[in-house]
Amino acid sequence: MVGYLNTERNVVVLPEAEKEAKSLNLSCQLGRVVNGLKKRQKLKGFKKIQPKTANTYEARLKRKYRAFMIFEQDTPTIFKVGDHLPY
Repeated sequence: MVGYLNTERNVVVLPEAEKEAKSLNLSCQLGRVVNGLKKRQKLKGFKKIQPKTANTYEARLKRKYRAFMIFEQDTPTIFKVGDHLPY
């Protein structure tokens, strides 16, 4: 993991997630999460979601809202912004 410290990773934000962030006035917070993911920083409220076998994670944007993402290899894809995932 030493080789990853100084490299930036690619982050994909789906258009639906950007649209949801704009409608909830969370574009600035989403930008912070994207920059943190690119620079491999620790994120506030970052945790794995159930079920444990999936590669689905969440990061806190504000007290109530989260950015939901899937990690495929080393590329996170943010697919939803909101207060919960509809299961």
